[in-house]
Amino acid sequence: MATKKPSAAKAAPVKAAAVSAMAAFVTSAPAVQKAAVKKPVAKKVANAVAKPVAKKPKTPIAAPIKFSISIGRPAAGRALFAHTMAFLELSGMYNGGIVDKAHAAKVIGATAIAYHLNTKKTFEMRQGGLAISSHGFDFFAARIIDGDLDQGTCDIFKDVLTTGKADGTYVRNDKAIVTI
Repeated sequence: MATKKPSAAKAAPVKAAAVSAMAAFVTSAPAVQKAAVKKPVAKKVANAVAKPVAKKPKTPIAAPIKFSISIGRPAAGRALFAHTMAFLELSGMYNGGIVDKAHAAKVIGATAIAYHLNTKKTFEMRQGGLAISSHGFDFFAARIIDGDLDQGTCDIFKDVLTTGKADGTYVRNDKAIVTI
């Protein structure tokens, strides 16, 4: 079966219009526009002094946490997530720090330590103390990304753990707070 070819006269205007439209689309594409922009070249500086790199501590760091909730510590849900994050931020663990396991147990409880260390593997023992594992950073970041962590509640728990004052909502009275 033979196919009919369009005449050259009819194909030429259509082809020219298509080529013109494609050229306009391609040249307006962000990749082409970026390629057309010249990037500045960084200048080399003679006698540059390298900044000292902070080393991770070899011993567990002490947390600024002076108080713990002895009665009614959060056990589930958003309040638990906020309490845990308050501990991680105040202790320095969320920034790669290491905390004494016994100190951490006084704040978040031995059950939480066992859960994060043995079950979820979000904590690990490092240099004689407790640290967040690489998997743990993803685990705790997901709580933030998914909207499961309320920063206001986290701030309330930070205040309770550093001042020892009950907030009236999550910690109803000062009798529930102990000095550690």
